[in-house]
Amino acid sequence: MVLWLILLSNSTAAQEAISSSLAGTAAAAAVQQQQQSPQYNYKYGDFRLLVIPSVSLEWNDNISLTKVDPQSDYIVTPMIGIQANYPIGKQNLLNLSVNFGYEKYFDHNQYSQFTINGSSGSGLSFDLVVKDVRINFHDRFQYAQLGAQQAAAAGPGTGTYGTFVNTVGLSSSWDMSRLTFTLGYDHQNTLATSSSFNQVNGASELFNAQAGYLVDSALTAGLQSTASLMTYQEDVLNNNNIYTFGVYADWKPGDFFTVHSGGGYTIYDPTSQPGDDQSQSLDTWYANLKLTHQATAHFTYTLGAGHEITPGFQSDAIEDWYVRPGASWNLIRNVSLATSLSYEHGDTLGAQVAGNDESRFDWYNGQVSLSYSPVKKVTMSLFYILTIRNSNASSDEYNQNLVGLQLSYTP
Repeated sequence: MVLWLILLSNSTAAQEAISSSLAGTAAAAAVQQQQQSPQYNYKYGDFRLLVIPSVSLEWNDNISLTKVDPQSDYIVTPMIGIQANYPIGKQNLLNLSVNFGYEKYFDHNQYSQFTINGSSGSGLSFDLVVKDVRINFHDRFQYAQLGAQQAAAAGPGTGTYGTFVNTVGLSSSWDMSRLTFTLGYDHQNTLATSSSFNQVNGASELFNAQAGYLVDSALTAGLQSTASLMTYQEDVLNNNNIYTFGVYADWKPGDFFTVHSGGGYTIYDPTSQPGDDQSQSLDTWYANLKLTHQATAHFTYTLGAGHEITPGFQSDAIEDWYVRPGASWNLIRNVSLATSLSYEHGDTLGAQVAGNDESRFDWYNGQVSLSYSPVKKVTMSLFYILTIRNSNASSDEYNQNLVGLQLSYTP
């Protein structure tokens, strides 16, 4: 179930399509929901605190992500999830969410590390509503070894590849009934958890703008644009400026079916480091589709697909295609099954890290999780993850099998 929630968290929810102004009413509803939620360990006035402990045991047959002589190990990971919120007035909400733990490798202690799970929403945020304008201030953070969960990471030594990412900024939304404007800015710092991968260390300035029009009660469409200005600390990869311009549409015909689609043009402009003559403009198109459908009370499926260009790991950029279907079943009472697949085809572009011979790769990832609640508030999950990476460079190929059991307690 944890894997299923992570999959869903990677999808962008469609905008609610109603004719009245939403900024104030949405914030008020969120505050009211937090106040009425029965899930908390501690309550003092309007303050709520929820602590969710969990522990998992995994066996990984290739922690080093290598094709030749892979290393296997058992890993135990105790985790603590903390969610705290405090409403300020009727529409403003201060919220803290942190999921942290420690990954202990039994036989290869050099891989052991603390982890902060960013995919579960770790960060601090404050929602402020002024009439029809909603402003969100946030600081999001993640600290983890990415390993096989990042398609671009491969090659000798990448089993220890991970990053600390901190994103601080604000976003604002102005709802004018049928017309909505959204603006956002973030400053993002990225630091590798191992000095072997310091080429990814750097800072980004991220901007986004969106204008949407409520066509009817189920459909919102409009324009969107982003800008990313990336500066690396080391003279290995080229600094870059990425701009996108396009259109989008959100369709929600009912409470159980949502579709988000978008597409446009990407301008990727690398800025040469001193003495580097490999920089080149890497302009291309982008498109994305995200679909969620709760077909029955017992079955839900999702589908994500797209084409994009992103900053690379051992190259300036990666142009990739991806497809990500998923499904979950409520089999019987207290028993659920979640499955997901992910395929990505990538081509490396621009300047390369010294010694990197890869120009293209295919990455496959399949996950299945069976969850059972033997007693109230306790959930046991058995999961299996298979990752296969093929590449034109044989040293960047690997297979990995991971099987684990997680136990969690939720009040």
